[in-house]
Amino acid sequence: MRRYALLLGLAAAPALAASVDKDSPVGRYALDAAACKAKDHFVTLTESEARMPTFGCKGVDYDQTENKDGRAVYKATAKSCVGEESAKPHKATFTLVLDPAGLQFLWADNSKSAVLTRCAP
Repeated sequence: MRRYALLLGLAAAPALAASVDKDSPVGRYALDAAACKAKDHFVTLTESEARMPTFGCKGVDYDQTENKDGRAVYKATAKSCVGEESAKPHKATFTLVLDPAGLQFLWADNSKSAVLTRCAP
């Protein structure tokens, strides 16, 4: 029975990967292509989480607010975030800009991240 479950899981994996829209922010990101190749991921976004070295959020919803000329903008709303500056879980909202150059975070205090390179799955 376990074999069948494993086979079903393996068969479903490509379908799940294909279901992630190319404009979806879900994926792994690094500071550059060399870091991607070394699997030195700086940010990992899943359907419900955002994980970074010193900051992480759970219960994240990505609401696409713009999609024009290869540039997608998402308002990300997180139910619970913790980081080195605040170990107490708190709600957070931030913006993600995804374009051919990569992904950039725009934070609530108007600061921006570097443009991060999307790594191959």
